[in-house]
Amino acid sequence: MKMKQKLFFFCFLSLVLLCITTTSFWRLNLIQQQLNKQKCDEGQFLSKTQTTSNQSTRENLNIEFLKEPDIYSQVLRRKNENDTCDVTQKLVWNMVIFVKSAAANRDHRQLIRQTWGSIKLIEGRRFFIVFVVGVNTKSQLAINHEHEDFHDILQISQLDDYRYIGVKTLASMKWASENLPYNFFYSTSDDDMWIDMLKLVGVITEYNNVVGERNWPEFPVICTYKFGEDSVKPLRKPKDKNFIPREKYRWPYWPAFCFGGMYTTSVSTAKQLWEISQISEPFLNVDDVWITGLLRHKLGMPDEMIIKLDEPLAQHYKGFKNKEGKKLLEFKEWNDLSKRLEKISVCHF
Repeated sequence: MKMKQKLFFFCFLSLVLLCITTTSFWRLNLIQQQLNKQKCDEGQFLSKTQTTSNQSTRENLNIEFLKEPDIYSQVLRRKNENDTCDVTQKLVWNMVIFVKSAAANRDHRQLIRQTWGSIKLIEGRRFFIVFVVGVNTKSQLAINHEHEDFHDILQISQLDDYRYIGVKTLASMKWASENLPYNFFYSTSDDDMWIDMLKLVGVITEYNNVVGERNWPEFPVICTYKFGEDSVKPLRKPKDKNFIPREKYRWPYWPAFCFGGMYTTSVSTAKQLWEISQISEPFLNVDDVWITGLLRHKLGMPDEMIIKLDEPLAQHYKGFKNKEGKKLLEFKEWNDLSKRLEKISVCHF
């Protein structure tokens, strides 16, 4: 009898444990299904949000030109008939410097026109200046008059917002690729930069020779303002203006790049960077890294071809206004450059 009771108790206990196990398994399975559904919903939401964000960013890259420059009209009017200009000198090469400028910054543009931007020819090296601006309704009438006077404005359809400064760079590359010979040189700069044009001539001359010596297929990207080492880390804090989430860029360091204050290459290279930007995820808040680092890598251009100069030839103005708030249209750097230019054939327009 005792044997039967023990057997019954064992069977009953086994049945209870089986029921508990089955119920627990069923509950775990249900919870897992709910978690999977939640992850799926979150994934769809994040994907939709990211897609919407990418679509919005991509829409900002649909660049239309509202005003376009007439660069050759810049060399038709002599600024100073008493300079050392020899208009018959043989052309060696041409460069267009695209200056990213806020529409309201007429004073900055005028400062450039009166100083380094007035230099149009240095011993056969010819320069053109183009100012790239966006849309600002408060400044539009002034932009219209300014363009009529100087024919050096490239206006794009995007709002004139600092967040879209990278779009201005891409717009300049697009316009250059559509309107300039590929053997022209291309530079991009900010409207608060001082450029030593004589040093710029020397750097281009030097690396023209290097291209031949090293058998490079394209002209390199020269960091004429500041070189970004390949040890620079992406900013990971969401509060940072240039925040980059790991989901967008997972590597711990950026590739070598040029800071956007100024860099120089050829129109041929700029054209390729523009074209590859159209099939790449935009990084507009770090456009200098994106264009001269990530897109350059996509082209297959090695780090050897992004050039760090021993001394920069471009720098930010130390102060556009003095303590009294008056505009400074003459300063020491320009006077020093003018003296150096007196000894060679230079044309100001």
